[in-house]
Amino acid sequence: MAQVHNDIDWEQLHELSGNDPEFEQELLQIFLKDSQGQITYLESAWSSHDLAEVRQIAHHIKGASANVGAVTLSTLAAQIEVAARNQQPEAIPQALASLSQSLERLQHSLGNG
Repeated sequence: MAQVHNDIDWEQLHELSGNDPEFEQELLQIFLKDSQGQITYLESAWSSHDLAEVRQIAHHIKGASANVGAVTLSTLAAQIEVAARNQQPEAIPQALASLSQSLERLQHSLGNG
């Protein structure tokens, strides 16, 4: 069973980094910065009612989150991606708010907020 703490699957991150704590911190810093920008783009696409762009950005966030083991972010981004693909805009606002809150929580838990 994966060791998930602070919304990160640490076993996956350790495997990705070759158990290099400095590299893990670097990966997480890059991930957090990229995710903040991607969520801003996602919010903008949502306010423009561009579901195709929402789907594409959510897909990017889902993949990037999964790569570093950010389980909660990946799950929420997947929900947004599916809602956009299935033309279900009513499902997006709550998931988008949760995505943004989860990123903030992760930033604070990692000392970046």
